[in-house]
Parts: sequence; structure tokens; C-alpha cells
Amino acid sequence: KNSKTIIAHIDEKMMAVTLDASGIDSLYAGVSKAIDSGKEGFVSIKGDAGTYYVCLNSVENSDWYLVTYVTEKKVLANLHQMEFIMLAIAVVAAIVLIIVILRMMNRVVKPVKQMTYVIDKIAEGDFSQNIESSGNDEIARMSNNMQGFISQMRGTIAEISNIAGVLERQSVQNEEISDSLRNSSKNQVSEMDMLEQMVEQLSVAVDEASTQMDELT
Repeated sequence: KNSKTIIAHIDEKMMAVTLDASGIDSLYAGVSKAIDSGKEGFVSIKGDAGTYYVCLNSVENSDWYLVTYVTEKKVLANLHQMEFIMLAIAVVAAIVLIIVILRMMNRVVKPVKQMTYVIDKIAEGDFSQNIESSGNDEIARMSNNMQGFISQMRGTIAEISNIAGVLERQSVQNEEISDSLRNSSKNQVSEMDMLEQMVEQLSVAVDEASTQMDELT
């Protein structure tokens, strides 16, 4: 602390060199100022190679200081690597999230859209559409129930169509019977006319015979 002499250093050339000596990294002058100001612990000091992160610790029962330092670049290199890793994780997570969302849309939104389309067609009276469903969730159960309703309506429409066909055939038969009865009635009227004519002729003949009998008498 007092002489600012370096008594141990990883670089042998720095041994016995004072912190305020000229021609060395300005980091050491910054360390000298920090010691003079009584700072201990973590400090940030400018040096020739940029900013240094320095830790100052006084050695108990002596006037020595243990000084450790590392460049900001080395520290941030690890942080940059961490940032890159986090960015990669974020990108992968975003891709996974997009895939999950697309799958959810495919499993939820697509069946709902299909069901809405089929319901619109049913509202227009078209029961020829089918609803495809897969899985065992609520959407699948709704789709199955809707498909069952469509099948029942198809059966009902088929029965109504069959009944309509039967009624149409009966109507045709009734029309044929009506035509037959009409023709029969016409024939009966014609026969009645003929019978009336025969009766008139017979009456005339009877009158003639009566007259002849009177003349004969």
C-alpha cells in the first residue's frame, strides 16, 4: 500500500515495478488511485486495453493488497455467448410455439370452420355434407353429434320422399279410377239415352197397335 510495489505478478517483468511507473498499462495507475482512496472490493478501471473489472482485497495484518482483474471483453465474451445461446433458445421456442399453435389451429379452428360451413349448408337445406372428426375431445364429440343429426335428417327426408312417392302413385291411381268412373258414367248416360229411345219407340209401337186394334174392332 505504501510503496505501491508489485511483489507478485504472472509476468516476471512486472516484479518489483511500482504501480505509478511509466511505460506500463494505465490500469496500474488506476489501481494506485483506487488504493489511495481506500477502495476495496469490486471497481471498474480504465486501462490501455479498455475497461477492466478489478477486485481489491487488503491482506489482514499487513499493508499488502491482493489485486485481481479481468478485461471487460473477456467477461462480455461469455455474456455474448450466453446471449447467443439465449437467442437460439428463444428462436427454437418461437418455432416450437408456432408449430404448437398451427397444430392447435388444425385441431380446433379447422374443425370449427368445417362445422360452421356444414351448418350454413344445412340452413340452406343441403343435407348432403359430411363432418369429418378425429380424436376424443369436445370438438370431436360435437362433430360426431352433428354428423348423427345429419344422418337422422337424411333418414327422415328419405322417408318423406318415399311417402311422397307413394302418395304420388296413389294420386295417379285415383286419377285413373276417376277417369274410369267418368268414362263409365258417360257410357251409362249413353245407354240410358238409348233405353229412353227404345221406350219411346215401344210406346209408339203400342200406340200404333192400339189404333190398329180400334180400327179392327
